[in-house]
Amino acid sequence: MKLGMSSLLEHDSVEDNIRLAKNLDLDFIELNYNFNYCRMAILDGKISQLLKDNNLEATIHFFDEADFGAIDEIRDTYIKLFSQIIQVIENINEIKSIIIHLNPGPIVTINGKKHYVYEKEEADFKTRLYDSLETLNDLCLKNNKQLIIENTVLPNFLKKVYLELKQKDYYFCYDIGHDYKDKYKINILQQSHDFNFKEFHIHNSDGFKDHLALNKGLININYFKTMALVHDAMVVIEVKNESDLKLSVPLFKSI
Repeated sequence: MKLGMSSLLEHDSVEDNIRLAKNLDLDFIELNYNFNYCRMAILDGKISQLLKDNNLEATIHFFDEADFGAIDEIRDTYIKLFSQIIQVIENINEIKSIIIHLNPGPIVTINGKKHYVYEKEEADFKTRLYDSLETLNDLCLKNNKQLIIENTVLPNFLKKVYLELKQKDYYFCYDIGHDYKDKYKINILQQSHDFNFKEFHIHNSDGFKDHLALNKGLININYFKTMALVHDAMVVIEVKNESDLKLSVPLFKSI
């Protein structure tokens, strides 16, 4: 199991994150493509030498808001941006995977209840989503990279999608904090289906807030560490500031 951190908003450069990762004896950094300093380090090619010089690996977390089930004009733009990343990192052996969200799409609230637009338009949504994912996966495979799909929330229509993606042999990232807030829907599915988890996002949650330090919530971290070990997965300690990271990494290593 390799242990890493997510790039931090409080930092101003990839170098700042690398110094922290080295101080914490981590194996990799997850570069957040929403952060300008991460995006520029990737696109200008600087990241390759930085990783080599510091004996670190990296993963890339694509735009959080990217919706690959959206109408063609939107999803085509995200596919173009994804392709741009692949072209830049194709020869960077230290970067092996790109993580995307499985987004539920637009929501309409009626009398206090959430209604998912894609649930009403499920057939069209799935056609667009699967076409997008096939394109992204082909781009990754041709360049010896992995496409990894992360859970956000899992309404019923997305639960069916999740199982169909499993049948199509896609790789998954298991975000345990997202799942805790979503009543462990992924964990329940995992007990009867063998999902190919390549990465875990480990952080704590109190049911309302997530991305908490590992000692501040209600999640059984040891349970999910064991699961990550079984899957031989990469693990991101996905807390969002340096002080929580310095607290959480030693705690995770000790359990």
